[in-house]
Amino acid sequence: MAIDAGALLIGLREGLEALLVLGILFGMLSRLGHAEKGKLLWIGAGLGIVASILVGLLINTFVANWFASEGGAALFEIVVALTAVGILTYMVIWMHKHTTELLASAKRAVHAAVQDGRWVVLATLAFVTVFREGLETVLFFAARSGDVPWTDLVQSGAIGFAVSAAIAFAIFRLTVQVDLRKFFAITGTLLVFIAAGLLIHVVHAAADLGWIGHGTPLWDTSGVLPDEDHWLGGPLHALIGYEDQPTAFALLLYLTYLLGVGGFYLSSLVSPKIRVPARIAAGAVLLLLVASFAFAGTIPARGTGTDAHGHGEDAHAAGVPHDELFANVTQALQAYDGKVGVLVRAHGEPVHYNATTYQSFKEFIDGIWPYTGLPPELLKVDQGTILIDDAHPFDDMPQVDARLVDAWLDPYTLPAVPVKDPVKGTTMDEELSNGHIYLAPGAGPGMGEGDLYEILGLGTYRTWLKMENQSPMYGNVQTAWDYLEYHAKKHWGDKVVVAFAHHVDPHVDANETLDAAARYLASQGVDIVVDAYMSSVHSDAMDTCMMRPHLEHALHEAGFHGPIVKAGMAGTTEAWGRATATYVGQLTAGLPTDAKVSIHLAQHGGNPASSNPCGSGPDMYHANNGAEFQNARDAIQKAIGDRFAIRHVYGQGAAAPDDGVLSPLEALDLDAQQGIEHAIIIPYEFWGNAMDNLVPLRESLGFTPEQRPYYGPGYETRMLHKGIDVRVASAEFSTDMKAEGLLVRIGQAIEGAVQA
Repeated sequence: MAIDAGALLIGLREGLEALLVLGILFGMLSRLGHAEKGKLLWIGAGLGIVASILVGLLINTFVANWFASEGGAALFEIVVALTAVGILTYMVIWMHKHTTELLASAKRAVHAAVQDGRWVVLATLAFVTVFREGLETVLFFAARSGDVPWTDLVQSGAIGFAVSAAIAFAIFRLTVQVDLRKFFAITGTLLVFIAAGLLIHVVHAAADLGWIGHGTPLWDTSGVLPDEDHWLGGPLHALIGYEDQPTAFALLLYLTYLLGVGGFYLSSLVSPKIRVPARIAAGAVLLLLVASFAFAGTIPARGTGTDAHGHGEDAHAAGVPHDELFANVTQALQAYDGKVGVLVRAHGEPVHYNATTYQSFKEFIDGIWPYTGLPPELLKVDQGTILIDDAHPFDDMPQVDARLVDAWLDPYTLPAVPVKDPVKGTTMDEELSNGHIYLAPGAGPGMGEGDLYEILGLGTYRTWLKMENQSPMYGNVQTAWDYLEYHAKKHWGDKVVVAFAHHVDPHVDANETLDAAARYLASQGVDIVVDAYMSSVHSDAMDTCMMRPHLEHALHEAGFHGPIVKAGMAGTTEAWGRATATYVGQLTAGLPTDAKVSIHLAQHGGNPASSNPCGSGPDMYHANNGAEFQNARDAIQKAIGDRFAIRHVYGQGAAAPDDGVLSPLEALDLDAQQGIEHAIIIPYEFWGNAMDNLVPLRESLGFTPEQRPYYGPGYETRMLHKGIDVRVASAEFSTDMKAEGLLVRIGQAIEGAVQA
């Protein structure tokens, strides 16, 4: 569980407000000699909690579904965020003015109810008190749910409520004196910052809808203090709205709210008689209007930036696809009577490994198994349930305090025995397990499931644990998809329909499966489909043999029987080379001009001698890698010159010293021989950070599971090797330029298809 500081604060403040009122109600009943009627307060409070939960479920399900159309998620975020800002603002100012009056009013209501015998009023008071605070909490959680999972919000809020309960207990039972005025003043100030931070979310959502431009960040502190997944940046983001890449408009809106609402609130804290001067309030409004016109932008843009939040660079700022490409394709489409579908398909990678994503890996195994050369009978071996020790997942020896889990990550307590090679005839189980395996013979949920599926699933879980069970790849790909969708709609209009899919389903959006994307294109009446495989380089083993047939099958099942045209590789375009060269320039900017530097362009890798498993000759992957590397090297030398040594590196499959390609360690050893001082390893073939560059690439450099995760802030790794300062860079860079490269290939495929 990740603690969300904002949710914790809301739980603390709202909980204490409700408990203070309830405490006074109970105390009044006791002093008036009707303590036994306290059960009515419990009933009312309980109904208030139930009503709050129901509202939360309503917002999270039914209301959210009303916004399920395209762009609906961003619109939903705007609605709930603005509602939450309004309620937080009202709550802070109203509570400051009326806290004493509220408590006195509660006392009067109880006294009147006792005198008149209207006991139902007591339950109503308790219900309204709890439901009011619960509603405020639920709305805030809904506004934060786009960034933070509901489970984390609820658990963080529960911690805050527990603290508020302890404070209330100390006040009422231990007679501890607590300065409530100061408490609500401090928490109220923090709530002003939280509300200002929610306004920044509104700006990003509005940009995603195309209402305003994304804008260029004023600065980028993500490498020093990222606003997500960081011990300090995360809480600052939740509490005061800190952003590592703020735009001018978002920053000015944030400051305007703080100046207007915050200034009014702070002045009232100093003295109720002090009022914010009219000129300051007018200045705040003027500043907001100026910011709106000056920085919101008149060109709409969707989430086309390069960061994981989907609010980075404007799609129109850098790397805009060539106008002649759009002109040529548009001209060709105007002369074509039909409609073209584009299916953009990514390899796919679940955000987390869990019981749901296990099924995705199982389907992937089924797809790739015919090309492994291993007998299909191995997949049918079923001796029971395969388990690993979740407490010591990477230990080679059994431990006395083992905590066994199965491939669905459910705990297992029945007898199990440690085994080294549960599936005879292959070493795949031992190689992928990377730790000890247990077998519950003839029992458990694994009965009826092939042992190798469970072994490979648990091996995947171990790999995901090295990333703290969280892969950022999904968000990186979404950023590229936003860019592609925006430009396709803007330049090609209704003539082109774009759908997106993952082969390995991350189970985030049901519309992003291959079958769903195929059904969508078929329903739109397209008569040509352009197959745009997102891998920067294509292979036979992964694409032509395994994944392309799945695409064709899905389209045929959906009722599409027209031509399918394959788009070329993005990695060999000028745009992709430019993206890499730009990144190299950024990474080397701080190095001395006379420093000896080598640039390692690292690819996923594979055996160069691999043959085409569904045809004749070698797999085209190795030749395509060479073309991509040559393209990137030419772009770097054109932009920077020949100052650096540029090496082609394989993250996997290059361990043999005479296989014709360099492994990362072989490349570093070559650097040491040539007196290199700084080596920068760039995973340049990826759309973003994924398992392949966050785990296998790092492990090829000698990292072990005990050192996990292998990267720090910004998904970078720093190390020394034979005196060389080594920097393994993030793979998330220049997403707009990379997407431009794919868009170029899509446009070329469309133009060729409609003119054929």
